[in-house]
Amino acid sequence: MPKAKNPITEEERSKRFEEEVRRRKADGDFDPKAADDALDKLVRTNSRA
Repeated sequence: MPKAKNPITEEERSKRFEEEVRRRKADGDFDPKAADDALDKLVRTNSRA
């Protein structure tokens, strides 16, 4: 049986993401430096493949 399509639109998904980032920043759970480092590592790892 095929999976049901996600009823959430891209706009709603973006809004939820932005709200979550704001919440985490306010709680002190968001570290932009760590996020940048993780992204750099991911890009370096995948660019070698």
